[in-house]
Amino acid sequence: MKSFEKAILVTSELPDDFKLLIVGSGPEESYLLSYAISLGVSDRVKLLGSSKTPERFYSLADFFLFTSIYEPFGQVLLEAAFSSVKVLALDDVYEGESVKTATKEIFEDTPNLVKYASTKSEFISLILEDWYAPASEFDKLRTRFSWGRLSSALLKQQ
Repeated sequence: MKSFEKAILVTSELPDDFKLLIVGSGPEESYLLSYAISLGVSDRVKLLGSSKTPERFYSLADFFLFTSIYEPFGQVLLEAAFSSVKVLALDDVYEGESVKTATKEIFEDTPNLVKYASTKSEFISLILEDWYAPASEFDKLRTRFSWGRLSSALLKQQ
């Protein structure tokens, strides 16, 4: 469901100074490494394994590539935005494949923090575009999804 191969494929068509870091582990690791090797980008695609402090990696990123085709909430989207990292996500239909994520709901009030691609070429163009995301929108999203706001809402329900 994470569709990391989409990010690896996009990386293969970007200039050599672009690197892809994949943090986490799972049964697809060897497949993803083989795929990166087959595309000739294994030197630019780094599978870093699991981490107890994944937030440290957001500070290294220019973008967070959200290639999931199914994600009912998307905590990683909040982690990226809380780290002031712009998000590139798949649109509702990507290369003819249905995408069901909560991305648009999460970023509904902060549209400049996320861009959507419906094709690989759009994904590449958006990466190369390097758009501006205002700090005020990152602050707005942090306020909307803060623990304080959540706890206040839960207390009001009692």
